[in-house]
Amino acid sequence: MTVGVAEKVKVITRNDEIFTKDERYPPDQSVMQNRMIEAWNSMSVDEKRIFILASPLVRLCDATEKTMFSISAKDYAEACNIELATAYSQLKLAADNLRGRYFSYINSKGNRVSVHWVIRIEYSEAQISFCFPDEVLFMLSVFDSNNAYTRFKIETALKLKGAHSLQLYQLLKQYEKIGYRELTVEQFRQTFELTKKYSIISNLRIRVIEPAVSEISKKTDLKITFSQIFNGKSIIGFRFDIQTKIKKSSEKIKLEQQATEQPKKIRSIDIYQAILKNNMLDRFKQVNESSEEFINRIRLDLKSNNAEIWIKKLAEFNVYLDEPPF
Repeated sequence: MTVGVAEKVKVITRNDEIFTKDERYPPDQSVMQNRMIEAWNSMSVDEKRIFILASPLVRLCDATEKTMFSISAKDYAEACNIELATAYSQLKLAADNLRGRYFSYINSKGNRVSVHWVIRIEYSEAQISFCFPDEVLFMLSVFDSNNAYTRFKIETALKLKGAHSLQLYQLLKQYEKIGYRELTVEQFRQTFELTKKYSIISNLRIRVIEPAVSEISKKTDLKITFSQIFNGKSIIGFRFDIQTKIKKSSEKIKLEQQATEQPKKIRSIDIYQAILKNNMLDRFKQVNESSEEFINRIRLDLKSNNAEIWIKKLAEFNVYLDEPPF
């Protein structure tokens, strides 16, 4: 597993001017260099979660290789929405696996350097603590034009349970502003370490791509549409179209909910009373129209299935029919 770290990534110390912490982003966001995401593709979901949770802790403190970052079983269970009874065992297994994992890069001298993802792990009864090497601290702390990065909400990423789902989500977040990402079949297999699995593309699509796309679209802030790229009759790649979901305001949600109410449940008198209560008769009554005529006009609209017109009119003035009027 190799990570192509830029020449500026030297052996970093606290006094190295290159190693400048980036504190622009809030603690509910995970931010990491793209090279890190591209290097950890063989990790399990739980292993990746450790770095996702550690991201803001590293970013917002003056960490060194001696700094220990602790994750309790209770916090891990709550953050990942898993059972407390199994949280510690999952966390311990992830820590055990990380002990043997490493990545490589070429330094400024042209030499290949191999680095373990963690350099110290301390196991206690209720939590596990980690120390990270300078290179990992750098990839979790320095973000600029020479060190491309991706950021995402921690809560959103931790909703994903599939290893392929989490990896694909992070890769697509890198291209969110572009709106799509294309990968050749070979690039996809190498990225997800599937060069020796699912040799038939239909199996790759059914067992890996479609479940990942479905989970991402269902649980995250991205809606993904997947298609195959052809050269003649041969499939040569995959295209992922990326659409950012727009978060609706509570007012808009309330309006839409009211607009879908059955018209027969809304009475003209309820609309009239809402208008009267908010001193808006002058805005809705026609010239020389009596109250009775006004109510009859509302009633006619309701009979014509135009209840949502009145709901929208009222919503424009922040007036809502909170309960179904029977």
